[in-house]
Amino acid sequence: MPEKIIWRKSPDDEYRGWLSRAGSLFADPLWAGPIAAGLGAKPLYGFHPGRGEGVAVQVFRYCGLTVGYVGLPISPAWLSDAECRKQIAIPGVHLTRFNLSCLRPVNTVLQSEYAKKLPETVIPNLGLWPRRNARKLKKDRAFAARGRIRVADLDVSQAGTVESLYRDTVARHRGSLRYQEDYFRTVIKLSTQNTRILARGAFDEVGCLAGFAMFGLDGSTAHYLHGGVAGHARSLGVSDLLLGDAIDRAIEIGAKSATFLPSPEKQSGLIAFKHKWGEMDGYWMALDRSNGMLGEAVHLGMDLISKLRCNVSPRIDRVPAVGVKA
Repeated sequence: MPEKIIWRKSPDDEYRGWLSRAGSLFADPLWAGPIAAGLGAKPLYGFHPGRGEGVAVQVFRYCGLTVGYVGLPISPAWLSDAECRKQIAIPGVHLTRFNLSCLRPVNTVLQSEYAKKLPETVIPNLGLWPRRNARKLKKDRAFAARGRIRVADLDVSQAGTVESLYRDTVARHRGSLRYQEDYFRTVIKLSTQNTRILARGAFDEVGCLAGFAMFGLDGSTAHYLHGGVAGHARSLGVSDLLLGDAIDRAIEIGAKSATFLPSPEKQSGLIAFKHKWGEMDGYWMALDRSNGMLGEAVHLGMDLISKLRCNVSPRIDRVPAVGVKA
């Protein structure tokens, strides 16, 4: 079995053959290419002939530092294995980021990796959902359905309003702004071309956008990418209406499991909301691995700041390890 992944700027036939079998949205150039452009990155495509697995990496350059995100917003499940991560060597990258879900727990953290845990809520088996909070969800969904809010697909012309809702929601949760209108326009446009991407909006009785939710189906797992609700619409149950709609649609298109992706520990309200909808709580692992002198310097700096700030890692890049959600 080859020790290293073969990297290319565009997928070859072997990579595309794997894509058609695996149904991996986040490794598909139809996703990775436009998303990279929207975030100011460049994609690389890797394939491991021995394993028969592929991966897309988004490469960002920031102040002389080159960071490679192995899968965005999430790394492939097979990289939960430490021995597999050892085989990821991206040319010219100072820092490699792996984002791994508790749906497939990390078996070992390597000495060369800087690890950060974030709360994550998942649904391991959508066929058995909901069980944990079935009565509460039924009640809240029934309340939301009584309002005069309709849920429909978003249109690219609404990207500006989506960004405004996103900004307001992030501010309300005291989070960090990561995305701009062009990025949301890209995701909405992709949703009109690919059934594995859901971009849904909640509209009030006069047609104004009161909230949105975005999901992506990678393999058989639905991923909650982004969401936001106008302040005046929160009491109407719009968040529940959107999330229920998105999960139902994800099941219809073949989702077997779901992750709501992680949230910072300080966002207790957001964590509680995800807990209500999910079935299992765990920890998302963000692993950073350094390469070269610059990467080593950043790695050491992160370790030092972690010790000084009670294990809170610094923001070293201009894009998130994961989506910012509401």
